Amino acid sequence: MAKKENSKKEKEAINSSKNETEISSKPQDNEAQNIEQKSNNTLLKEDEKIEKKDIDKEKIEENSKKTKKEKKIKEKKPLTKTQKLIILITVGVVLLAGIILTIIGLVNLYAKIPTPTNLTVLELDDGRIVATVDKNERAEKYVFLVTDASGTTIELASETNYIDLASYFTSSGTYSIRCRLVGQVSNADSNICQAEEFVYVRRLAAPTNLTVSQQEERVYFDKVSGASGYELLYGYTSGGVQLVTDAFQDFGTDKGFFDLASLDLTKGENLLYIRAVSTAQGVATSRFSQGVSYISYETLEAPTNLAFDQETKRLSFNSTAERFRLTLTIEGVAEDVILIYVQTDSGYVDLTDTLGSRALRRVSVVAEGSEASFTLDSAPAVLEIA
Repeated sequence: MAKKENSKKEKEAINSSKNETEISSKPQDNEAQNIEQKSNNTLLKEDEKIEKKDIDKEKIEENSKKTKKEKKIKEKKPLTKTQKLIILITVGVVLLAGIILTIIGLVNLYAKIPTPTNLTVLELDDGRIVATVDKNERAEKYVFLVTDASGTTIELASETNYIDLASYFTSSGTYSIRCRLVGQVSNADSNICQAEEFVYVRRLAAPTNLTVSQQEERVYFDKVSGASGYELLYGYTSGGVQLVTDAFQDFGTDKGFFDLASLDLTKGENLLYIRAVSTAQGVATSRFSQGVSYISYETLEAPTNLAFDQETKRLSFNSTAERFRLTLTIEGVAEDVILIYVQTDSGYVDLTDTLGSRALRRVSVVAEGSEASFTLDSAPAVLEIA
């Protein structure tokens, strides 16, 4: 607004100055001055109109803002009695619910936990003796009470609903096991459940460090103190398992071994387990050791019924093998020894190309084994030709 007023005043001053100059210098141009004056007056009126529009626009905007404020003030009506009552009731319900939940929590906290159920004691194959009861969400601890034959009781606490008791049994005998649950406060502790009896028999330790020697066909192991002997379990369930004791050999040191060559092992992979045998009263035979793998190979039978036909140059023999190693001694300028490998299912080998016009003097045939079929080479079958 101030800029427009200044512009207006400047225009008026310029026009006034022009008028005075023109009147004083050119009195004869009055008509031109009047036209210019009218033009300036027109411009002034247009500026006044624009200024008025701007003022009106500002007033409209101010009125609009006032109207919005008044509308918001009108919208913020005071709460009715019903609305206030509903709010009070809602707050009261929430507070009451909180109080009830707090009371319930305190009641549960101090309420006595039910007596443990389903107490079970199991001796596992790995040597653990596990006592377990049903889980209770309110229990902070599970206390297992172990009483021996003399009446001495020890309490063993666990944060879980089970515990391994193996390390607490020191001698063979009948033990009584009970359990109680401990809550967050002492008032919540449960009663002690009925006892479960468990007969513990002390066992020898299982043999360790089983090592297989494929070349020697033996399985070595560390001997166990107190053992009167050892037993070997071998084979798969699908092929039957066998328990042997007569293959055991004692080094006279801390090592013993089983001779596997004398056993009727299944061809292929066999699993071997060893346990220590006890004959002492009150001490049981150990559990079986961890298993080790032993590959048993079958030695192929040597080919039989070797024969050589001088006319057809065919070498025939009987064998169930598929691949053979032939060592040929041939008569020539000097005796040549030729080693060839053949694969046949016909029962003979044609040596025409190998011999040519030369004569066969001697042949050795070996049935070749294969790692894939768990077989070993046979002994050589020899044919001397006159």
